[in-house]
Amino acid sequence: MLVPLVASVTVANPIQVALIAKARVKTDPRDALTLARLLAVGMLTSAWVPPVEVRELRALGAHRRRLINQRTKARNRPRAVLYVHNLFPPAGEAFGPANRPWWEGLDLPASEKLRVRHDLSILDSLEPLVKGVDAELVQSSLAPWAEQAAFLVQLPGIGVHSAMQLLAAIATSRGLTPHKLVGYAGLGARVHSSGEEHYGGRLPSRDAETPARRWWSRPG
Repeated sequence: MLVPLVASVTVANPIQVALIAKARVKTDPRDALTLARLLAVGMLTSAWVPPVEVRELRALGAHRRRLINQRTKARNRPRAVLYVHNLFPPAGEAFGPANRPWWEGLDLPASEKLRVRHDLSILDSLEPLVKGVDAELVQSSLAPWAEQAAFLVQLPGIGVHSAMQLLAAIATSRGLTPHKLVGYAGLGARVHSSGEEHYGGRLPSRDAETPARRWWSRPG
């Protein structure tokens, strides 16, 4: 909404402009003037705003995860009923068409049969929705992400859906360097180097506070 009305739009990192919140006199005009001055001298740290295609891909991936989560819950509830009654589904796909007569013929209390029937109906309604999202992701892998997706799907263990989720998270349009990508993914180990001591820590995503216990001194 703002882009057509102004020369440029910059989204600032609030942590970098915390001085505004600590000011003794804080008003909207003063805040605007402070932001303008910081921007003019190049001291306003801006946040990257994903373009439309990246936002759409992320939203589509989040929608698929919600559907998969609902499908998993709908599958777990009938399995919990079987566990209570010490029953085991027949061989093959538990909720496949071939096993539906077995589910319908279970000798269960009326309330449990109703719940199982509803969960099976939920599964039937979710399957085409998931397939529709999968088809849209495959279409997105052809354009505009064809070149990047083609490289990712060649890696072992990465299919079209995983490749599109990686592209949505990485957002290649950001121009991330390998070094920045490692930091963005939380795969860079913590390092503390001062004086003659040097010690490294675990990955930031797995190390909440304490550094690793290994350390060594520099030679000489």
